[in-house]
Amino acid sequence: MSAIFQHGEGSVSDADQRWQDALARARRQDVLAEVGRERSRQEWLRTAGTIGPVDTDGQRLAVLVEEVGEVARAMNDGKGLREELIQVAAVAVAWVEAIDTAEGAG
Repeated sequence: MSAIFQHGEGSVSDADQRWQDALARARRQDVLAEVGRERSRQEWLRTAGTIGPVDTDGQRLAVLVEEVGEVARAMNDGKGLREELIQVAAVAVAWVEAIDTAEGAG
């Protein structure tokens, strides 16, 4: 007999909770994969010369803030919010990659 957890308004069995947890992990993996694809796209644009170099933390911050501004615009427009959030996450990943590369070189 499986245990029952109180969850919000109703009850959730152990099996139901495990299923919900598995679905949440799968959704998270899908989102992280999407962030990875966006990060690859951004790197391709950089190497193709479509966007300029971003070599300093100040430049990285400027790019991140610009992307966050696009999130605010998407919220006001009522469209494109998810895509803009994926781009923000990818820009943050790029910054972390730069930090890790610099630490590895030092």
